[in-house]
Amino acid sequence: LIPAARYTGVSVFRADYVTNGSALAQSGDQAGVQCDLFPVSPPQNVDFVLVIDNSGSMSNEQAAVATAASEMGAQLSSSTVDWRVAVITSDLDYQSNDNAAWQRGEHPQATLSITSINDDGTDSGGGNRRIRITTSPASGYVVGDDLFVWGTSNYNNQYSVRTAGNPFETTTGNGTSNTATESSGSVRRAERYCAFTTSTAELSDCVTTLGIRGSGEENFFRAMACALGRSVSGPGITSSLDTAGGELGGSADGESCGRDGDRAPYPSGNTYLTPPGIFSMLPRTDGSATKLRTDARLAVIFITDANDQSDGRYSRLDTGYPGDAIATHSVPAWVSFFQNFDGAGGPLSSAFVAGLVCPNNGDCTDEGNSTPGDEPYMNPRFQQLFSSLGGIEAQLPDDTDPAQAQKIGDAIRSILQQAIGAASPYTLTKPPISSTIKVAMEHNSTVGPCNWDDVPRDTQNGFDYDPISHAIVFYGDCRPDPDRTGARVSVSYRYWIDQSPEPDPQQGPCGICAYCPGISRCDLEACACICEQTVSCNPGFSWNQTACDCLCDTGALSCGPTRTPEDSLCACVCLPDCGGCGANFNCQPSYCECVPRGG
Repeated sequence: LIPAARYTGVSVFRADYVTNGSALAQSGDQAGVQCDLFPVSPPQNVDFVLVIDNSGSMSNEQAAVATAASEMGAQLSSSTVDWRVAVITSDLDYQSNDNAAWQRGEHPQATLSITSINDDGTDSGGGNRRIRITTSPASGYVVGDDLFVWGTSNYNNQYSVRTAGNPFETTTGNGTSNTATESSGSVRRAERYCAFTTSTAELSDCVTTLGIRGSGEENFFRAMACALGRSVSGPGITSSLDTAGGELGGSADGESCGRDGDRAPYPSGNTYLTPPGIFSMLPRTDGSATKLRTDARLAVIFITDANDQSDGRYSRLDTGYPGDAIATHSVPAWVSFFQNFDGAGGPLSSAFVAGLVCPNNGDCTDEGNSTPGDEPYMNPRFQQLFSSLGGIEAQLPDDTDPAQAQKIGDAIRSILQQAIGAASPYTLTKPPISSTIKVAMEHNSTVGPCNWDDVPRDTQNGFDYDPISHAIVFYGDCRPDPDRTGARVSVSYRYWIDQSPEPDPQQGPCGICAYCPGISRCDLEACACICEQTVSCNPGFSWNQTACDCLCDTGALSCGPTRTPEDSLCACVCLPDCGGCGANFNCQPSYCECVPRGG
């Protein structure tokens, strides 16, 4: 062993090869051999959507995610996916469904220069006074083009500006007195929506400018549904509401997609059903930065330190709290939604869903407080959703963790790794023993130089195995060249043949068979070898019941006139002089063909 930082060579073996569960079997099981052949496929389109918490507790995490965003592009671009990333906030469904509201939340927003910061004389009590911030150009959002913020009289803090329903964040500019002028300051509207992009710079800038002045009632599931323009129904959402237990659902005001009127300050008569105009991600449309592509898989990644509150708060353990049963009541309806998010029922209708979240009953959440009986509490809504959909859960590190930024970056990379694997077309026919996988590719069929006869297992320039999707994923120079569609990829591996159907078998009277040929199994009750064909034989091999294995069948090799079967290799080898070339021809052994002399 050697510290990773000191090793500069190529990794030849990783602990993951034996710890991902594929090497586990019971005593008595045997290993079979499999070879899968694939044609090179074009890149797989994947549209990622990051649903990020923009409430007040997320300042540290947002900064780490913005830093990781610059690395996301490099990881995705080194894979076989054709990717785009969009970003929405956990209070996206807070705004009304009119074009002006969505345009004000769209990225990028103009930065406005602060021309003056003045005390307007209004005292809210307790030493707080209302501060008038004037901008150039005019903000255009409030009467008189002024912004207001409540603050203490010294004005030495960076201002967080909010107008009714329209949060702003100042990036610089601090007043020093009641009549201070801050010409170098600026203010920028906090955003809720960033369209699909392939630019890591745009992605990082988007996350940086989300701000932390969003709603403290984080609606992750519902925000994603609303971005898609889809309503969601089912128990715990539009029916069978346990209002005594805290279920508010989404139907009380006819807003099955947006927020219930009791939990969000919609203006009277302003209901939210779907995003306006071009902003809805459905229907699928190619060539649009706001729509899902027609042939793209959707990958949704939630990032938060709080509970999902799409149907109720469910965040406290105080007296009378109804418990996890109520908190997870609506999750099956959300699972059904994400399994068919576009309503088409097709192979691309099921979303890949993952999250970087505070673990169930974890202490990294800001839910609750330190009062006995009202401690921070994370319910299992996220965990149940991920488990039901086969997604990955990465645990959000605590704010006090000195390695928080690094851990967040590592977690996002792990999630992307699984999303890439879920999109891979190179799915193996049997669950492999991971450490036995060997990959070979047709020569000159990759985007860069690669050892085609024995592709290295490497996430920089090679392949890796995704144990969730049972798929091979290629990276870097060893990615299949999309211009060589149809070129061959060969994957060989061993897999376990289950010969121990009982989890804890009792020893039979004979103990164990002395020897069982091939892949036959020992029947401990009968003290006999039982042969059951469980494999398909490759070309040139045929099933032999006595040997209980695939044996060479030279008659099935179809070697042609220039080659002859070779039993020891179970392959066709070239005949001398390619079987007899004419006087004006030479034998070309590498192709085993007669070619004209001088040709």
